[in-house]
Amino acid sequence: MALKVWNSVLRSGLLFVLCTYTLIAGSRDSIRLHGGASDKEGLVQVNVRGVWKAICRTEWDALDALVVCRELGFDDGYAQVWNEGLQRQSYLLTVTPTPPPPFSIEAERSLIEGNEFACNGTENSLLSCKYNKTTYYCPGHAGVACGITTKEFGILMDDFIQSRRSSRLQRYTVPTFSGTSTGRVLSPVSYYSRYNADRVQITGDICNMDKRAAMLICDYQGYHKGGKVIQLPSIPNIPKLIHTLTCIDATFLPSCDVVYTKDGVCPAGVQYNSVECYTKLQPSVFGSLAFLGVASILILIAGAFGVSRILRKPKTLSVPHPECHEHS
Repeated sequence: MALKVWNSVLRSGLLFVLCTYTLIAGSRDSIRLHGGASDKEGLVQVNVRGVWKAICRTEWDALDALVVCRELGFDDGYAQVWNEGLQRQSYLLTVTPTPPPPFSIEAERSLIEGNEFACNGTENSLLSCKYNKTTYYCPGHAGVACGITTKEFGILMDDFIQSRRSSRLQRYTVPTFSGTSTGRVLSPVSYYSRYNADRVQITGDICNMDKRAAMLICDYQGYHKGGKVIQLPSIPNIPKLIHTLTCIDATFLPSCDVVYTKDGVCPAGVQYNSVECYTKLQPSVFGSLAFLGVASILILIAGAFGVSRILRKPKTLSVPHPECHEHS
């Protein structure tokens, strides 16, 4: 009896190991990275019915990169959008480049799986995310860098902060899903590295921002009726790029005051890292507009009334006083 129980347990354990290995191997066989200095970085390729296809980088962001890293089994460290400038070179990590698999970067349209991926960061596979399979134009292929340590990201942040301000390009994006206008704010920045001539792109989210920042970001995203700051759960594998974003006296986003983190960590924790953009005028905004409209009408009425009084006021003739004639 005991022998039968033991055999049953043994078979169950072997089956579990076999299934786990199959899942991992299947994942590795369905997606791979090409062209990086290690197996943790490179251009993304997916296996579609036995054919390796690239991903177009249109609308590609750090949440998409995070899903790719998870699917490949790289659960530790930060996930980033990868390009040749973000390779783990001598100033980051010394590695031996792996030989890239055969693949033409100038692939025909038939070798592009899709673009405009919209992962929310929780999916287990890239092709389970929403994306557009129709690709008429592809400016380049999407890539990821997985397993970036806090120390490595700190080196990148120091390189970014010490770079010339004129070479920096900073944007703010709000990946939204299911037609909602609510989402966490991601800030991809690119700059020319001091260590090489490449333009490097790093992406992170925000520790805290003010109400004015939310309104400007929503306006930049096409929601011109305003918005408010909210807090959404932080994603561990996405670094925190901005410590505080203050726009209280700013008219445009480039005029806001930005304080960056040193290593992708919020010293005081995450506070307001997301926005909820208004799709219709809120009572406070509508009330302000109504007040301005009524005030303008009252000013016009008062002005018209004053002009009317002036026009109707009779003119008085100046008559010399009799004493003036007697003295003369």
